[in-house]
Amino acid sequence: MLTGVAATNRRRFAGLVFVALLTAAGLTAAGPAAAQSSGGGCAVTQPECDGWVEGPGNPGGPGHDGGGGPGDGGGGDGGAEPCYRDGVELPCYDNVLGWFNRENGCYYMRAEPQPPDAEPGQTAYQRSCVAGLVNRYTVWLTDPPPGYGAPPDPYELRRRAYARIQFEKPVIHTAPDPDKPGLVGLPVWVWSEESNAVWGPLDEDEADRDVSVRVVAEVDEITFNMGNGDSFSCERDEVFDAYDPAADNPWNPGCGYDNGYPTPGSYRIVATVDWKVSWTFNGVEQGVFANQQMTSDPIEIEIDELQVVRR
Repeated sequence: MLTGVAATNRRRFAGLVFVALLTAAGLTAAGPAAAQSSGGGCAVTQPECDGWVEGPGNPGGPGHDGGGGPGDGGGGDGGAEPCYRDGVELPCYDNVLGWFNRENGCYYMRAEPQPPDAEPGQTAYQRSCVAGLVNRYTVWLTDPPPGYGAPPDPYELRRRAYARIQFEKPVIHTAPDPDKPGLVGLPVWVWSEESNAVWGPLDEDEADRDVSVRVVAEVDEITFNMGNGDSFSCERDEVFDAYDPAADNPWNPGCGYDNGYPTPGSYRIVATVDWKVSWTFNGVEQGVFANQQMTSDPIEIEIDELQVVRR
């Protein structure tokens, strides 16, 4: 029969061998399980996290971009940085896998019930370092791993809110119409349909106990690529004016290619909008943390050369 120390060493050695095998197989570079995060709060198997009283940590001042790497943070500090592994942002808490340890890129969940052969002063945790529960195994620790049982992380709440925003590509129109060719040197009108889904603002909120986050996305301008190497941008208050042949001055588009195409041909026009995504933490502005680019479906137009017939 092994003594308590020998049994402990046996378990630690087995865990090290398992990690070595995973590393040799290249599995530790895989992403985590994509299990959905809980809406916050304590997992049903984690009764000891009830009554958290720590603050949410410092999310950074205005303009903080939410960067950070796997080695950042640790302990029960509430996170204060996003959780990353191999450059991919992950949930800092997953209701199946547990809490993320930034120091080694693994998730930990306390084993419930505890195995009957637990050593005095040690706790069994289910550790997951690669995707899926099939690679979950037990480790024995005298102290909780860094990040375990952390209070609400504002970056995790921000990630959840951002994931719910649905961006849509712009819908554009042109004059000349794709079915009717235009002429060299004449202005080309371009405009966009006006819609919150295309231009914003779009916003989502996420809250957990005394931590609240709001994410807001909106577009300031649109860029048109005219298919011949030329491009130009228009602000949102310029781009909703549709071409009207009965207007007083149809030659000066609010948003358009004023001098037209210099040569005849077929041209493919596309438009791109850049969504600026900003966030607030407990009502305090934190700045822009992401940009989402959306491109319209292309419009093909034909430009002909004006023919002058002399007699």
